[in-house]
Amino acid sequence: LKPLLEIVDAIELRQFFRYLETEHIPHSSNTRRPAAQQIGLKASSRDGCWRTLRAFWNWLEEEGLLSQQQLGLFKRDRVPRPRVQVDSDEEDDDIQVDRAIDESIVAALLIACGSPFTELAARNRAIILLLAETGMRVSELCRLNDIHLDLENNTARVRGKGNKKRYVFWGPQGSAALRRYLALRRGGTGGKVPVFRGCS
Repeated sequence: LKPLLEIVDAIELRQFFRYLETEHIPHSSNTRRPAAQQIGLKASSRDGCWRTLRAFWNWLEEEGLLSQQQLGLFKRDRVPRPRVQVDSDEEDDDIQVDRAIDESIVAALLIACGSPFTELAARNRAIILLLAETGMRVSELCRLNDIHLDLENNTARVRGKGNKKRYVFWGPQGSAALRRYLALRRGGTGGKVPVFRGCS
């Protein structure tokens, strides 16, 4: 893995996101559905890719697999995050627009969770941070079982659209929140026990 990573720099990552915006044809390699007619992913989808890649980059940093030049690639806008533009014109009010979540919204949601030392608040904090850091869908998070988690490497195996499996990665904040929640979580553990469950 490390020899392949050594050639990745800010220019290559910016070119990758430029490709997603201007050249990529959604589902062109999907055998289960026809390729999309439009060229390029919409901004909300590109933002999800950016968040997933940033979480993976955080994991690589923790594993000591990045060079000094690579450590700050997702800081100071060196690899710009896709911006989702929202049209506020009244005539477009009936058009659904996917909004990308930003750091201020995440911070406000975490404050609203309250003290992290109760099971409910710890669960909610873990949910918010995992969604924000991994880019996974809510449905993927809800289907997580204990067996899917790799706490040592901050990764999980999820099942997404088309029943496809993939791995997601999270950083230190998500890791701390998830471990705190699991320490407070009541009920059974291991195997196919759901990671997130109701608190009463």
